[in-house]
Amino acid sequence: MQSSPAYPIFVRMNGVNASLAAFFLTSLASGPAVADRLPDLDGIWFTCEFTQSKTPPTDGCEMFDDEGFEARDGQISYLRMLGSQETGCKGQKRGQCFPASLPQITVSTKPIGAAQLKDGRLHVTWYGCTQDYTLTQETGFVSVKPDGKDCFWTRERHFYVASYTGQVNRK
Repeated sequence: MQSSPAYPIFVRMNGVNASLAAFFLTSLASGPAVADRLPDLDGIWFTCEFTQSKTPPTDGCEMFDDEGFEARDGQISYLRMLGSQETGCKGQKRGQCFPASLPQITVSTKPIGAAQLKDGRLHVTWYGCTQDYTLTQETGFVSVKPDGKDCFWTRERHFYVASYTGQVNRK
């Protein structure tokens, strides 16, 4: 999707949709209702590689996209995995994914901003409109789905993310 200053939620940040960034921006603090059904959201998270707009990963999220986020202490940073030589990526795009089981990766980082969670649900406010999202723990990943299409910037795309537990080297 092309960048558009009038609709910043659609702006791509090195290939990552800003809607996904908004998910992480608002998902970091723990709330009692979400804590009961979701893992601690602090940590390193990557988008599952083999998904479609509303289709969960076909591999259980065993392959990650090369873009992700770090959530830590109410702050979020964009991550880009560097140096992947993986050839089995969606669309046969070499190096744009990596196995979730890789024991160590090197990333570039870019700070994004503060994060919060409200009422046990994800609420994203952008340009005066608040969009609700449902977070669901699935086997091997977390589904992030818009609950209705209330805001002009909301896409109907569902996001499928999982935490990366290997060693992360920052460049």
